[in-house]
Amino acid sequence: MRMKRIAFIPFIAALASAQTSPHAAWQNVQSVTVSSSGLHRLDLPPATLSAAQAGLEDLRLSDAQGVDQPFVIEWPLPASTRQPQVENFRVTLQPQRTILDMDTGTTKPIRALVLECAARDFIKAASIEASNDRSQWQSLITDGMIFRQSDGAGNTAFTFAKSQSWAHLRVTIRDDSSPAIAFTGARIEWQEPRAAPVPLDVNVSGREEAKGETRLRLELRHSNQFLAELNLRVSDALFSRRVSVQTGTRTIASAQLHRLTVNGRQTQELTMPVFAQVPSNEITLVIVNNDSPPLKIEGIDATRDPVSLAFHASAPSTWSLFTGNPAAKAPTYDVAALANDLRSASSMSATITLLEPNPAFNKAATQPETGLSGASLDLAGWSYRKAVTLPGNGVSQIELDLDVLAHARDDLGDLRLVQGGRQVPFLLQQTSRTTTLPVTITAEPDAKRPSVSRWRLSVSQRHLPLRRLTLQSPTPVFERSMRIIESRRDHYGNESPVTTTSASWSHIPAHQPELTLTCYQRWQGNSVILETDNGDNSPIELSTAKADLDVVAIVFKTTEPEPVHLYYGHPRTTMPRYDLRLVEKDLTTVPPVIGKLSDEEVLTNNPAYSDTPKEAASPWLWVALGVVVIGLIAVMAKLLPKTETPA
Repeated sequence: MRMKRIAFIPFIAALASAQTSPHAAWQNVQSVTVSSSGLHRLDLPPATLSAAQAGLEDLRLSDAQGVDQPFVIEWPLPASTRQPQVENFRVTLQPQRTILDMDTGTTKPIRALVLECAARDFIKAASIEASNDRSQWQSLITDGMIFRQSDGAGNTAFTFAKSQSWAHLRVTIRDDSSPAIAFTGARIEWQEPRAAPVPLDVNVSGREEAKGETRLRLELRHSNQFLAELNLRVSDALFSRRVSVQTGTRTIASAQLHRLTVNGRQTQELTMPVFAQVPSNEITLVIVNNDSPPLKIEGIDATRDPVSLAFHASAPSTWSLFTGNPAAKAPTYDVAALANDLRSASSMSATITLLEPNPAFNKAATQPETGLSGASLDLAGWSYRKAVTLPGNGVSQIELDLDVLAHARDDLGDLRLVQGGRQVPFLLQQTSRTTTLPVTITAEPDAKRPSVSRWRLSVSQRHLPLRRLTLQSPTPVFERSMRIIESRRDHYGNESPVTTTSASWSHIPAHQPELTLTCYQRWQGNSVILETDNGDNSPIELSTAKADLDVVAIVFKTTEPEPVHLYYGHPRTTMPRYDLRLVEKDLTTVPPVIGKLSDEEVLTNNPAYSDTPKEAASPWLWVALGVVVIGLIAVMAKLLPKTETPA
């Protein structure tokens, strides 16, 4: 018995340590080795950036005694390239050549020369020489090329293999195959010192050819990386394409890439500068081909800009770097004011191990303290409910399904989460996701209007807040005005057809787009009428249709294991007001537990939710109207003149 107690003591000690650890809310840890005292610099690995918040607000660096130490995050500097105009720009025309002579006016190492001209649609071979005294000239480029196309694409820049300081530059433009063009000036480029980009693993995970463009899905393996450049390995000998990089629906970079070979000379630009943080581990490379064939891409190389951590150590030791706390706020250290000075200071390199789970991590420590509970609730008046299945306590999220969206009020003000007879405060969250529903198409021609094509479009349930309706037609050539008509009931219960949305739709053989109609109101039923007037043309066909529904979720926190139910379907209740909105940021930064809704229960003891206004369906309304009519008849009878009977 005593041995069991002794064996149980380490478990109790470990549990107590996990509960009291100042880093119990951090999921990951890495060991940092400091070899000596002084300023150290650490390049954060891609896995560390991926595990942390995008802004690195949750980074914590603690010494061997477990005490957090101040540090400075050195973010990548932008490519601060200077482009001043050259001095004393001179142009000399000679037989079959143009000489451009200029003084650079700087002692900075020059990395590129950009020529300025107003001409369009030209191709010129060029060579560049450099000198510091105008007596000794060194050849920098011998078989260069500049060009410009009528659509504006082109390249008039020369990038040197090595940056070097030159006082004078001389450019020789060959005019033996085309007339001379006018040059108006030139700019030199140099780049301020910055950390060199490092290679980044990238994998082409998918390729799609559609609508005159190529879309490549690129996997970066890790998120939150600062993408520096993308380099395309292309085997095509002649091309000029507009290329852009997208993350989600946002374009973060674009450039014109090209390769041109004329008379044995070649110019190319296959490197695309990006300099942007990618929040996910996937990007999309979009290449606009227009009517040209897709490029033969053999591979893509990428580089990233390093993110460094600078800190001071008083002695050699092993420190710990913690990451993975979505709710953590950025620390405030006084050394942050010295960030610019530390960039240029000499430092020693620290080494870091691979990312590992934090043994002191305690999930309960990541939960925000709301200190809120809801009021009790009288459940009379609610027509439906669903049980909520949760894998555990803490911050949770459930998505509203079709049953809830169909039977709840338009404003969702009748939703209530109930646990143990009391409300559970929650936040409504409009997500960026959508659910696509199939739409059944049924032709419903109108015999009285033979030129009109009519279809009934039906979904599975009534009263859904559909947002978009997308249609496809196999008819190759047409132009029609399409309209959605729905039978809507007014306040008195009278139904009449109403045009809810309309749009023009056209097809030509080279371009046959879908038609997307926006639904501004809920469907009152489960179907609408789509119609169009064909005029003197043959009817168009409708092949497929789909409806998009925005996904709505509710976020809440539970601390008890009691069952939770979602109640809805009460047309008369007011919108709930919870103080939970005051801590919304703390609640939504924690990764939630995903819950599920069970099958719908109809509460038969409550009045069912109906689309029919109660004023129109109540029998007392008709009784009141009857009394009013009888009263009016009686008053009118008294007001009529009496007819005298003749004697």
